[in-house]
Amino acid sequence: MSHLLVYGQKCAHLRFLAAFKLRAQADKQVADAAAALGEQQTHEAQQEAQTRHDDANQMADSRLNHVIKGRCGTAVSSLHTFVEMLPQYLSVPLPERVQRLLVAPVEQLGSVIQWCDRRQMLIRQAQGTYVSVRTSIDVRAVLEAAVGDDGRVLVHEANRFVSVDQDALAMVVEEALANAKRHGEAGTVVVEATCAQRVLTVTIRNHNREGVPSLSPAEIELMLRPGERPSTVSTMNDGLGLHSIAEAVRRVQGTLNLTAERVGA
Repeated sequence: MSHLLVYGQKCAHLRFLAAFKLRAQADKQVADAAAALGEQQTHEAQQEAQTRHDDANQMADSRLNHVIKGRCGTAVSSLHTFVEMLPQYLSVPLPERVQRLLVAPVEQLGSVIQWCDRRQMLIRQAQGTYVSVRTSIDVRAVLEAAVGDDGRVLVHEANRFVSVDQDALAMVVEEALANAKRHGEAGTVVVEATCAQRVLTVTIRNHNREGVPSLSPAEIELMLRPGERPSTVSTMNDGLGLHSIAEAVRRVQGTLNLTAERVGA
């Protein structure tokens, strides 16, 4: 009897330990679940707060965009009126150089208005709400207007009229030309457009100024990453930056390629 009693006490003790262990495990699971729920709720609250903050910023930016565009439009109209009225108050015509200086602010203000619109395009692209609209354009005229007197435009007559997202095209070409003018030798810019199988290819070439090094393949790859730039070309990412341009092109089903060749190599 004594042996059976001891055995029964041992079994009861083991059952107690097992029940205690299971209870401890259950308590830990409940605590872990509560902690995970708390972390999830905190994360969701932070996301909601960030969303409200982003929405408020976007609304403020949109309003600021409209204000900037409106003020620039008013300034452009005033300058046009000034230029038209000025000759009657002059005894001699203005030299051509002075006339260009008067026209330059109008062009720059018009550019600001365009970039306000393009910024909205970039925001919609980032949000995935941008709808690419293709229109028929005279690509030669568009490119010649962008290049001006700073280079040559090569477009075969057969490739002259194409259907394309003009806003995206203008943004990419102007950003590429800005980099070419900033780092290239004057008069060496060549812009060529070809069209094959309903795909428009625009190639922009130029020679770097003396003292401006060519980019290596590794530096080119770095240039196309967000927020990156090679240390040897500290100003190369001025403007929107090549990554932003490449992303904008990708979202209208295009691609951007950057290459560097050593002349005579």
